[in-house]
Amino acid sequence: MSGRIEGKKAVITGGSRGIGRALVQRFHAEGANVLFTYARNDTAAAEVRELCPGVEAVRCDGSDRGEVEAIVDRFRSAGDGTGPQILVNNAGISVNAYFPMMTDDDWDRVLQNNLRGAYHWARAVFKPMLMDRAGAMVNLASVSGLFGVAGQTAYSASKGALLAFGRALAAEGAAKGVRVNTLVPGFIETEMVSKIPRPLRNSYKDRIAMKRFGTVEEVAAAALFLCSDETGYITGQTLVIDGGLTGVVSV
Repeated sequence: MSGRIEGKKAVITGGSRGIGRALVQRFHAEGANVLFTYARNDTAAAEVRELCPGVEAVRCDGSDRGEVEAIVDRFRSAGDGTGPQILVNNAGISVNAYFPMMTDDDWDRVLQNNLRGAYHWARAVFKPMLMDRAGAMVNLASVSGLFGVAGQTAYSASKGALLAFGRALAAEGAAKGVRVNTLVPGFIETEMVSKIPRPLRNSYKDRIAMKRFGTVEEVAAAALFLCSDETGYITGQTLVIDGGLTGVVSV
């Protein structure tokens, strides 16, 4: 049986660990021709390539627009010369510090990685998608972009900007068959979350209606849903996957 995105070219940024790794595995399993990027961890990237034979890994942090465009052009020229049909902007970092103590360098580094990097990748694929009159883009934001989180001013600013960026880009692409949606994960079981002290983890879970953290596989499934032809009439939307943290009152 064919996968839900069989034969489509998909670019996934930040694909070596956590949510990104789950995205690569799920999209590969569903038949996509996947290229994923990673910033530094060659060992983790090699592990993903071993898990998903045939995927392409490229070391690229998204900061250099020319490098990003060259990667996309090369990927597009392979095979039938079309695509990529899918972009998942997942790469991002967080530098936690209360605003008075945050340095300019930390602010710039978060915005550079989380917002400018997503801009570079979107810029590289959007015009080809318009020319092909088909494409699906998913930007991964965060619940930190929906409400204020102390100590995460830069992270919240970058993720909140992605929400607006996705809606505006969707308005430009809709008439030519290019869909753009935003996925907003809450607390997900990742390496970063595992480092939170247990008492604090438990206090966070108490605020979640489902009383648990999400899994990377659940996030990947939601991203696949938004990129598949099953959601061909969905664009400019924000899908929150947080176990009810922001949507319901826990009793």
